[in-house]
Amino acid sequence: MGVTADLVRRYIELYNDGTPETYGSDAFLQIYAADVDWAEAPTLMTPQGRSGNREALRAAVESGQQLFRNRRQVIDEMIEDGDRAIWLGVWSASVAAEGFLAPIGARLELPVAMLIVARDGLIVRQRDYPTTPFVR
Repeated sequence: MGVTADLVRRYIELYNDGTPETYGSDAFLQIYAADVDWAEAPTLMTPQGRSGNREALRAAVESGQQLFRNRRQVIDEMIEDGDRAIWLGVWSASVAAEGFLAPIGARLELPVAMLIVARDGLIVRQRDYPTTPFVR
């Protein structure tokens, strides 16, 4: 695998800094261009989907901090072609707020596919395709 796949692995490493007491930081945003073109397909939580630049991603992290703890992403499969990589994996986190899809403390897992486009060592385009979560 090449430079783009290495950037995806670095993203995962930085993203997985959550703990049982915290959702995780926004440290992973350092590998995004300020004007990244980000879009997330609709989910149960965000039926209209979400999109924007690095600040929109920061707002998504802040939203997640209210609802979840101990977030993780795992890569199951990755394909790289030059400045593009597509990976399939699983996002998971523990529920931390009442009135959600599952009780506090339950672990949600969500299969996800992600397209990353990189330039000059930064993520410049990202498309997230999450699916329906299930409770563990």
